[in-house]
Amino acid sequence: MPVSQTSSRGIIAIVAALIAYGSLYPLAFSLHQGTSSDVWVQFLTTRGEGRDSLSNLVGNIALFVPLGFFAAIGDPAAGGRISRFRPILVWGMLFALTLQILQVLIPTRDAALVDAVWNTLGLGIGVALGSAATLTRWFRTSAEQPLPMATLLVASLWGANELLPLVPSIDPQLVKDSLKPLLIEPHFALADSLATAIGIGVLGQALARLLGERASLPWLLLLAVLVLAVKPFIVIVELDLSTVIGFAMGCMTWALLLRFNGQARATVLLAALFLVLTLTSLESFHLADEPNPIGRIPFAEVLEGSMLVNARALIANLFFYTAILWLFRLHGVSLGRASLLLALWVALLEAAQLFVIGRTPSVTEPLWVLLVAFVLSRLTDQAQPWDARRTPARAQAQYHADTARALTETTPWQRLLLPFAVIAALGAAALLILLQLPGIPYNLRELLLGESHPLAAWVFMLAVLWIGAGAAWMAHLINRSRWPILSIPTTAFVAAMVSLLLLMLSVTQESLLDIAGSTNLHWFVTNKDIWGEPARNLFLAVDPDVVAFVERPVRYAALYGPIVIFLALAQAAWMQLQNQDSSVRTVATRLGWLMLNALPWLLLCKTIVFDWSSTDNLNELITREGLFGLHGDYFLYALMALLAVDAVLIANAHSRRAALIAVLVSILSIPLAWWLLDQGLADQVEKYGLTFSGVQFLLGPDRSDLLSEEALLARWVAVQTAAVMTFAFGLRLASPIFTPAARSANRGRTSTNTISPNRRHAPVITVNLTEHQLDFLEQVAEQLGLDLRSALQRILDSVLDEEQAESTLLDQLPRPQPEAGDLGQRLHAIPIALRADQGQRLSGIAEQADVSVSRTIRRALHLFMESTADSS
Repeated sequence: MPVSQTSSRGIIAIVAALIAYGSLYPLAFSLHQGTSSDVWVQFLTTRGEGRDSLSNLVGNIALFVPLGFFAAIGDPAAGGRISRFRPILVWGMLFALTLQILQVLIPTRDAALVDAVWNTLGLGIGVALGSAATLTRWFRTSAEQPLPMATLLVASLWGANELLPLVPSIDPQLVKDSLKPLLIEPHFALADSLATAIGIGVLGQALARLLGERASLPWLLLLAVLVLAVKPFIVIVELDLSTVIGFAMGCMTWALLLRFNGQARATVLLAALFLVLTLTSLESFHLADEPNPIGRIPFAEVLEGSMLVNARALIANLFFYTAILWLFRLHGVSLGRASLLLALWVALLEAAQLFVIGRTPSVTEPLWVLLVAFVLSRLTDQAQPWDARRTPARAQAQYHADTARALTETTPWQRLLLPFAVIAALGAAALLILLQLPGIPYNLRELLLGESHPLAAWVFMLAVLWIGAGAAWMAHLINRSRWPILSIPTTAFVAAMVSLLLLMLSVTQESLLDIAGSTNLHWFVTNKDIWGEPARNLFLAVDPDVVAFVERPVRYAALYGPIVIFLALAQAAWMQLQNQDSSVRTVATRLGWLMLNALPWLLLCKTIVFDWSSTDNLNELITREGLFGLHGDYFLYALMALLAVDAVLIANAHSRRAALIAVLVSILSIPLAWWLLDQGLADQVEKYGLTFSGVQFLLGPDRSDLLSEEALLARWVAVQTAAVMTFAFGLRLASPIFTPAARSANRGRTSTNTISPNRRHAPVITVNLTEHQLDFLEQVAEQLGLDLRSALQRILDSVLDEEQAESTLLDQLPRPQPEAGDLGQRLHAIPIALRADQGQRLSGIAEQADVSVSRTIRRALHLFMESTADSS
């Protein structure tokens, strides 16, 4: 099984993050807890006393099985299996040990070194299951034919759902207890039987893709009998009448479904899955008198209570979500659209559970759907859609077109969301540790909701990262806009509203008022007559709450606007520099024009924030008359511009030379930034009988404990570095989404041409490819970790950069005979977006040969395939 079958790094990151979250929940760290020697002695000496319960043992083993599995199938190392998997086991063991050590710092967790041993055992089991040689031997696939990993995942989840906790025991009493619900106290539940039957139907579809339609029914019957026979010997698994009837119904249903084509089977299975999911979610079907409480902390319901009960409920839900998305994908529906549809439906079911007796709705279930969709997007399922021998060519062409469209549409955003969430989680962990250190400013300690709840810290870090990400989005739109004087304030306001929403979900109301100021405009206009009599009469006729509703976002947008505008302008200038058609003079002219368009909005922000301020922090801390008689806000704006330039240089440092320049600029900017901060803030502020400087208020622990100048400078260096790095992280993560030319350059393409940032769209050409060429292109895309468009662009660059490339194409294009390997194959129309320079060059070659551009691209791809075959 080639490594390129799956992009497992993202899956490994998700699995590791979930493991860390579950192991460290509720994330209530206490540094004082780690100072007790008794805690560490107990951690090192505990060898299982009181820890040998089944749920603890199985939970610690099963927790690391997925991590080992996905790490094994994605391991690109060469050599024997031992040399390949040794690093996985070593790093996994260190990861498990680190989590157990961190558990020592959580008073509500019971950490023990023996748990790390069980975690490592689970990791080893996952590695064994993910062994490429083992899986290839089981399913008789060659190294060139990738395994249908998504199908295997569906089948595995079905088995886990039926046999969890997967702990066998040869105990006569256990067998009697397991068979009692079937033989002595038979009970039948229609909903349970339907759920079991639809699970058997999904398994039948999976077996049809793995082994073929003819072999699917006998293998399904064999597996059904084996599972029913094994159930009495699995701990805590009961065999009841509903299960037996459900197995029988499922096998008979699959025998009937085999008479229909693949599309009809998928439709029936999808409808049944949605029906069963709805029924099981709304059971007991009795309305409550009052709304039920909702679980607001993600994944909390899985981590509280009985681990076995929670695990069985989770596996059941994951099986349903995975099966639905898998069938949608095989049906030709975009995985992104299918996941959004399913997440919306699950969210509606959770909302309905607010009024159903005995149910506890949660925000977690839609998140599971999105996580499952991400995993499926990284797994291959390369078997032909349904049965290739019975599928019309039109269906196959539609399947390939949908696959190409899904790859080109969803992959960039998937590459953004996961790193965005992971970096925010790492930043949140660092922030929570920082808040517990002595000497932290009191306004920072009291910043987050829920007494610094970890989820609030994570959302807050998303808001911080959004500063850079929002600026990348703004730069993209500003560069494309003909009227930047309108696009700059519009995009800045939208970015500010996203930030305000994230802050409202993460910081306290008092902190938000300290940041944005109070909503007192109605009072000042009506009582102080600051805008004259006409404005006073108008405001008297308007409800004060309406004015406050508008005033809050406007004040926050004015405060937030300058930094994101400076970042966007700096990023826009950088994008212009990457266009080789633009000289330094052109870039300077464009930047000057953008600054001129941004100037009135920066002045408006200054007026709202500083001249019409409504918070004491701005009234008292900003110097009224500084150097050259300038107000302190000008120095603070210059400070923002300096930090923005530094962040853009770091974010776009894609080479060693650029990185060295960025580091040098960062070092040189520290004294200048410190000077600008000192000039912008007041030297002396008198309040509550105390005298302190604005810098002391921002960086010191409180107003009474004053720090030395050296200590303040050290703290500012830490603050500036953290701010610049977070801005840069946000820019770097989001820039590939909005600057496709830069993304292609970063991937190492050989062509030196780039797309002009002012160009609205790259040319989209419908290319007629044979099945052989399309399969080759998909294989190249998977090996390089690219989408189809980027892979084709890379291939065309390689062909066109060869010497005599145009003459070779012109010599072969007029030939009427079919290309080697194309005889008898239908052409499939695939829409492909090319770079502007590629489209122009290929169009010129096609015009000289008097053929279509599609044929030119097809011939170029054929030449590359021939050269690859010759070199191998």
